[in-house]
Amino acid sequence: MLIFVLTCNSLIFIFNFYLFWQLIKLKRHLTQLANTLESLEKSVPIALQLIQLNVRRREYQSLTLRKKYEFLQQNRENLLTILQVLRWLYRKYQS
Repeated sequence: MLIFVLTCNSLIFIFNFYLFWQLIKLKRHLTQLANTLESLEKSVPIALQLIQLNVRRREYQSLTLRKKYEFLQQNRENLLTILQVLRWLYRKYQS
């Protein structure tokens, strides 16, 4: 009977030691994950600032392209108007 109790107690002790070891490993992994998350949280604002800067730069480029397109459209309309006047003058004074 005593041997049975000692055997059961030693099995329980080994099982508890195994669970304690697993708990230590889990704590180590959680600490590593927490450190990784903290470093990501520190690096994310820099990444967001870079993304925001790129978006603003693209917006500025599209704005300048739109302005250039509007300017070209105005020049085209002016040239068409001048061309129509010149055609009219040519037809009028040709005959």
